[in-house]
Amino acid sequence: MTVYEALEILKISSSYSEKELKIVYRKLAKKYHPDNFKDDKERIKAEEKLKNINLAYETLLNNKDRSDYQENIDVVFNYMMERIEVLKIYQLKKYVQLFPNYVFYINEIIRNFSSKTYNTVSEVDSNYLSALTKIIMVYKDFEKEFYEKNGINKDEVTETINYNCSFDELYEKLLEIKEKYSIENVFLRKIEELTEKYKYYAGYDIARAEIDVTMENAYNKILDWYHQHLENFDGMVKSYFNSIDDEVAMLISQAFYLQDKINNLKDRVEKTDDDEIVEEYINLKINFDEVQLFSKTNDEINMIEEMIIIKDHIGELRNAVQQDYIKKFISEKDVHKKLIITSTYNEVFDYIKSLKSLSRIGGIASMLKDKDYIRVIILIKLHILQDGLEKIKQNNDSDYKKHI
Repeated sequence: MTVYEALEILKISSSYSEKELKIVYRKLAKKYHPDNFKDDKERIKAEEKLKNINLAYETLLNNKDRSDYQENIDVVFNYMMERIEVLKIYQLKKYVQLFPNYVFYINEIIRNFSSKTYNTVSEVDSNYLSALTKIIMVYKDFEKEFYEKNGINKDEVTETINYNCSFDELYEKLLEIKEKYSIENVFLRKIEELTEKYKYYAGYDIARAEIDVTMENAYNKILDWYHQHLENFDGMVKSYFNSIDDEVAMLISQAFYLQDKINNLKDRVEKTDDDEIVEEYINLKINFDEVQLFSKTNDEINMIEEMIIIKDHIGELRNAVQQDYIKKFISEKDVHKKLIITSTYNEVFDYIKSLKSLSRIGGIASMLKDKDYIRVIILIKLHILQDGLEKIKQNNDSDYKKHI
């Protein structure tokens, strides 16, 4: 072991006295004695450390004149530069874009150390320690800004940071702390814990997509509150988590209800013997099994139910028209109404068959159910005219104004 390596291991100045050497040695030997470590891995590391401490002590104790160290300033300086570069600027270049100010400060400290002229070894030692101290101050400033940026309460951080390391190692350690203590990850874990609880509830698998959406919305809302620095933030979050509990319970209950409703709809769909209704039902099942967004599912169920009502009553509508059932409700002077009804009923049936708009299906189905055939035909004719005008409007604005 060289004198330079021994000095680094014992963290002692090159101008050490024998008394100082012994004090430092006893302190380190006591600290790293294997009996202080219960864990086998830690004990093995301590034994290796103590072995190097003993060797370093023997090296410096036997180096009485220390001429090989004290008289060669260049060797000492090069050794110190090697140490500072290994410790401080390893992989520093990759952080230039992320943290330009901090990289600049560290490089300036190293440049100042390397550009000075030294006359004695003690000057090298002193400036080396000063450079390390300045770099550690930069590290601590970086740590403080990192905590503030990521919403980390330093008082809650139990991990110890060893600043005598490369910037790369420091940043990796701070990322580990962020994973555990940042406000985003703290609430993300709380959301995940809440979700995990519901994974054991019957019906979770059915409602999982809706629950995921609810949890994501909750996470974003809580972070928004945090960034707004709202008063009583902790109390609001606690209350909000209680409301999420209620909401998820409701979603699971709704999942059972919708699944039961879909299953009960199957027989009615099969009885219609209508390819379009069967296809809609199959799509409904696929969407519910894979996507499970309840509002969409409920709309699709309602649409299929209304399509079945229309299918069941469309025959009655045709018979009513063919048997002049409607005509007797129109007086002779209402010629324009009679013309609309009698000339367009085939168009009406085609329109009903092609319906996909839930808002229109619901109204027509309700009127058919009430046997209000006149209003059905007139309403559909108005829808057809409205759709026609929309197409004209898209293609030619002047024609649209003329029709209006």
